[in-house]
Amino acid sequence: MRFVRPMDLIEYDGLGWQVVSVDEDAMVVLRSLEDAQFRTVPGVDLLKGVTPALPQAKPTPLPDLGDASILEGLSPRDRQRTEFLHRAVHEVLTGRPPGALPAGFAPDPAYDLGTTTLEERVTAKSAQLGSLGTPISARTLKRHIASYRKHGIKGLVDGRALRRRAGTGVQSDEIIALLEEAMEGQHLTSTGTRSRVIKQVRWRAEDQGLDVPHDATLYRLLNRMERGRHTFGNATTRRTTANRPDRTFGGQRPQRPGELVEIDSTPLDVRLLLDDNTVSTVEYDKAGNVVASSMELTVAIDVATRIPLAAILRPSTKAADAAVMLARMLAPLPQQPGWLETVAYARSALPEGVIPSDAEVRRLMESRPTIVPEAITIDRGKAYDSSTFLTGCEMLGISVTLAAPRSPTDKPHIERFFRSLNTLFTQFLGGYKGSNVVLRGQDPDGEAVFNAAQVSVILDLWIAQEWMHRPHDGLRHPALAKRELTPGEMYSVLSGVSPAVPVPLARDQFIGLLPREFRAVNADGISLDQMRFDSPALHPYRRRPSGRGEPHADLWEIRYDPYRMNCIWLFDHEKNEYIEAEWTMANQAVMPFSRETVALARRILRERGDVASGQNILREANRIMTTPLTAAEKRSKRRAAPPLVPAPAEQPEPSSDGESEPAPTPLTMPKPTAAKPHRTGHFDEE
Repeated sequence: MRFVRPMDLIEYDGLGWQVVSVDEDAMVVLRSLEDAQFRTVPGVDLLKGVTPALPQAKPTPLPDLGDASILEGLSPRDRQRTEFLHRAVHEVLTGRPPGALPAGFAPDPAYDLGTTTLEERVTAKSAQLGSLGTPISARTLKRHIASYRKHGIKGLVDGRALRRRAGTGVQSDEIIALLEEAMEGQHLTSTGTRSRVIKQVRWRAEDQGLDVPHDATLYRLLNRMERGRHTFGNATTRRTTANRPDRTFGGQRPQRPGELVEIDSTPLDVRLLLDDNTVSTVEYDKAGNVVASSMELTVAIDVATRIPLAAILRPSTKAADAAVMLARMLAPLPQQPGWLETVAYARSALPEGVIPSDAEVRRLMESRPTIVPEAITIDRGKAYDSSTFLTGCEMLGISVTLAAPRSPTDKPHIERFFRSLNTLFTQFLGGYKGSNVVLRGQDPDGEAVFNAAQVSVILDLWIAQEWMHRPHDGLRHPALAKRELTPGEMYSVLSGVSPAVPVPLARDQFIGLLPREFRAVNADGISLDQMRFDSPALHPYRRRPSGRGEPHADLWEIRYDPYRMNCIWLFDHEKNEYIEAEWTMANQAVMPFSRETVALARRILRERGDVASGQNILREANRIMTTPLTAAEKRSKRRAAPPLVPAPAEQPEPSSDGESEPAPTPLTMPKPTAAKPHRTGHFDEE
């Protein structure tokens, strides 16, 4: 590439010039070497006929200063040898030892540069070293001098000390590939020993006709290759390490409240009383199969302020929860239908003083601001793949980002919140079971004293009282870099920098995010789960078709909160409004209850042979929510439960007439039937 730079001397148009400047438009200013006149020439024209007027000397490159610390990385023996050679070579070349100042130094006559030649000095140094018991031939000394002149002190270091080998030594690439493949296969399996991996490598090497080194060599290779992988350590740590992205780690630093919100679910490490007052230990699906059970906590947290926007606690996260979570994020707790009634129930069921008065509760809830999300990060669970949730986010202008599969690092803030919640809140509750079986107590089921509704209220109050006023290491302000701010203080700071007026959801907007079903409006109201909901406002809609087409012909759309079934809302699509209809027996219920409680009450009545009328459902729901079991009763019921796998039947004795009995039928697992077996820990009413 041809180019000119300021101060270059060039020949152009038959004359000598010096380049003065080059501007942004590629116009070159030249100064004549003959009469010092200036001339401006387009760069394109100049480069067509320019030739250097004088040879352009290249600057002498500086030495590679990376070798200046070469001695620091040597072993004591190699360093002593290198310094010994450096002292000898330096005296031969300069006439004085390293570190000696020229002024006032009297050189050895054998190494005086003014009276001796290099050859004579080399011969003298070789003889001197031989007399001291460290002989070095003149030829070897010359080789060291040449290497020192070319590479500096690095040229005097023993080459064996600078030799770099691969981390796996000199083993063949095929053996290393087999070890890598075997170690990669341990990510999702149970933790084994190194001998298992070595056996697998030997089997595969034999199939490929490869020579395998000794076991001791393979053990050394495994110790080198497994560093940081936890191949033979904890399985959970190994899977987490394997899920790390193969790229540079990044970070998100939102600068205003609501700019980024993370939503995730986690099992709560507390045994809670379920709707039937048994402990949340085992759960069955519709087919009667045992599935893992634990109360799941779903939380949405604002990353900029670390304020939890909403929290839902239930036995398992379902698709409807994401839409309900969105509704609760955008509406203050006291304005959500049924929340104050749930607080009143928790106050009556818990010891006096645990739940403050309604006025104090309202004051505490005012410290939790309503933050409207701009972007939400969720994982790829089916619970969040809800059309209502995604459509609601789209209508509200909220962008939804899917985290990478099996990558908790994409939601680090909510994961860290769950860890803080476990140490600051969960472990102080009765029935705490620890994060794993190693940390579990003797009988956490017998210590369970709370149900999900009570823990939900306590959690909301704990967030308002403790979490909002607790300093957080990740919340700092540039003007106060050494001070840890609380979530409440961080919200005040960021709100002042980027002020915005949060607009919470109105009543109809909150209802619009709730799950929906389609029902007819009869003369006695609306029937849902064999419960009758009625209101004087339903008079114009009784026995009136809605005018909808298939698949819900002439039925009315209703909305309900699956956690507070004390009322529902009918949607009038002509007037575009919601009409509230209260359960006719809501005033007799001890608290707003969930739809799961209704389903349990109906099933209990059905198994007892009772009619699932509204009065019976009310009586059974109140019993479920108010009649606790003692710890002794819980343990007794678990011990009395039959095993999941029945014992094999006794073999018949041989007959007396000598004839052999038919061969017994092999034992097989029984298929689930409509009559479900006695259950331990869940839905156990008898």
